[in-house]
Amino acid sequence: MSARKEMNKQLYDAVKRNEVETVTSLIERGADVNARGYSWGWTVLIQACVNDNKGIVELLLRSGSDVNETNDGGWTALMCVAETGNENIFDLLIKHHSDVLKKNMFGVTALHIAARLNHVTIMKKLFSVGVSVDINDNEGCTPLLFAARNGHVSCVDFLLNHGASPHHKSQRGSPLDVAKQHGHVDVVQMMEQAIRFLGFGQFFEYFTNS
Repeated sequence: MSARKEMNKQLYDAVKRNEVETVTSLIERGADVNARGYSWGWTVLIQACVNDNKGIVELLLRSGSDVNETNDGGWTALMCVAETGNENIFDLLIKHHSDVLKKNMFGVTALHIAARLNHVTIMKKLFSVGVSVDINDNEGCTPLLFAARNGHVSCVDFLLNHGASPHHKSQRGSPLDVAKQHGHVDVVQMMEQAIRFLGFGQFFEYFTNS
């Protein structure tokens, strides 16, 4: 192994162990701030995000880490933060121009991940920077379907209130279908109420414009 590769390996190991002083020293000595680990091609930035280590994330970004670099599965640092729910690191990545619309190998976005794991605040932040609530993965599934499948009432409520469709068709069915299949009665009721409200709104608009 070359000296540079050995240094990069040391950097990844130091990030994984949250050793800030070692990370700083290795970067100063010329280690690659986009170095990757041994499996799935995790970058040092992704590893720092998974560790919830804001200090190391800041250090890596200041040193030139690519905020939109992906692992072998197409996951970005932002997607990993959508999974952990760390709002401070999320804000930091957005500040460094993380691509909020980027998809992994399955077409899943950070919004899908946040919806699946009930991270409502992360969802709100993504919506505020322009992410569509009905963005699709490779199977046509929306974040609402992910939230409905897991019975996350607060996420479903947020998505419905921002225009997500309970009837959106995917290879797994609609969000309403999936909620019924998994027995999430509260979620089903919320969606049926939203559908009735939408129907009333369309009727009212037709009546007032006639």
